[in-house]
Parts: sequence; C-alpha cells; structure tokens
Amino acid sequence: MDIVANLLQAYPGFFLFLLCLFFLGLFAQWIAWTFSLGRFSRVTSTPSKQNLRYVFSEAAVKIINDFRHLLALVVVSIFGFALCYAMNVAPNMKEMKEALQAIVATLGGLVGSIIGYYFGESAVAKAQDTKGTESLEREVPPPAIQGASEQITRVPPPPSQDDKEQQDDKGLH
Repeated sequence: MDIVANLLQAYPGFFLFLLCLFFLGLFAQWIAWTFSLGRFSRVTSTPSKQNLRYVFSEAAVKIINDFRHLLALVVVSIFGFALCYAMNVAPNMKEMKEALQAIVATLGGLVGSIIGYYFGESAVAKAQDTKGTESLEREVPPPAIQGASEQITRVPPPPSQDDKEQQDDKGLH
C-alpha cells in the first residue's frame, strides 16, 4: 500500500518521467534510422559507399530531409500549445481575444505555409504516381469547345513578307 500511496502522491513526476523515456526512445529510433543502424541497416553496400565523404554527405542529406518534417511538426505543436495556453490562462474574454489574435498573427502565416507545402507536396506526389495512367484516361476538350455545336474554322496564317511588299507597291496599307 505504501508504493501505491507514494505513486499517487508523485504521479505528475512519474508521468513526466515516462514521457521523457518515450521521447528518448523516439529520438534513438530516429538516429538509428538516419544513420542506418540496427534494424534500419541496409544489407547491400558497395565498396564506393564505404568512402567517408559519401557517409557524411548521405547523413547530412537524411538529417536535412528529416529535419524539415521535424521542424514543421515542432512549429505546428508550438502553435497548438500557444493557443491552448492562451485560452486557459486568460482571466477574461477580452484578454483571451487579444492573446489569440497575437498568436494567430504571429504564427498563423507560418502554419499556413507549412500546411500549403505539405498539401502541395502530396499533390505533386499524386501527380507523379498517376503519370503512367494518363494515356488510359479520356481527354476532355477545353470548356469553350465542349458546348460548341457549330463547326470550328481555322484562321488563315498571316501574310508572308513577299505579300506585304506587293501590297506596299500597290499602295494598300
């Protein structure tokens, strides 16, 4: 019973300790994945990949690629935390409104850019995935031609330079 009573008394610190252990494990997994260690190691390696310059450049590329996503996650998390904090700490609605306006004005554009980047990136990836099936899809004519019932006539090409000289000689400008 003594252990349960002590645990109930110190539960915030205990949960903080568990949370720290969880994030430490996630960080260790990210490091292992970035440097291809443990279960993330690649079985096939060529002798040219053993070069020290290649190892460092590959690690830098992986860190930068992963850091973009990590940085976006951190910024969005800070935005959410700041919104929640402002709503919980403000004593009245007027101060809450001012705090929320300040937070949204400061971080709203940045979060919007991050969301736009990720939706744009997914649209590009989707377009690249469906690039091979474009020939199978039926092409739709432009909207101006879809409802046109009359025959489309071609416009004659502009007159050549010789035709212009003949018109100049005749005085037809």
